[in-house]
Amino acid sequence: MASNEFSPDALTLLREYVHGGTIMQLATSSPWSAHCWYAADENLNLIFLSKTSRRHSADIMRDSSVSAAIIHQIPTEGPGQKVRGVVLEGSAAQVPSSDLDVAYEIFARRWRSARSVPAIDVLREPGGLDKLWRIVPRAFVFFDEVDFPGSPRQEFLSW
Repeated sequence: MASNEFSPDALTLLREYVHGGTIMQLATSSPWSAHCWYAADENLNLIFLSKTSRRHSADIMRDSSVSAAIIHQIPTEGPGQKVRGVVLEGSAAQVPSSDLDVAYEIFARRWRSARSVPAIDVLREPGGLDKLWRIVPRAFVFFDEVDFPGSPRQEFLSW
């Protein structure tokens, strides 16, 4: 289903799912994947904290193309259980200093411990290892067998 054909109900559920998620499985071009705590802004851009010394961060600095899966903590029963999930593709980069205060506030509102792990002053250090990163999605795929059993795959393109 293309972006101009999606169900408004699916878009609402996508927003709820992305904002309610806890960890994303981030995949980079090397290939590599990493679990990252994230927060979403009003445009569903994903903000996460990572050290520049991590492999996924180094990959992003070489090639900004990423994909991610949003992970929720749900009881798993096994094969046959109805599935609901979100995957996305987009571009990732360090949050520029001009946007750092807003991005930090979004992340810190979602994760209260973020105000001390690390403090924003640490993130501002030019040579520091700790940085905030932002993924700007190009496309989402929302897969929901619970609410859309007849057509569970909903694509949101040209995001």
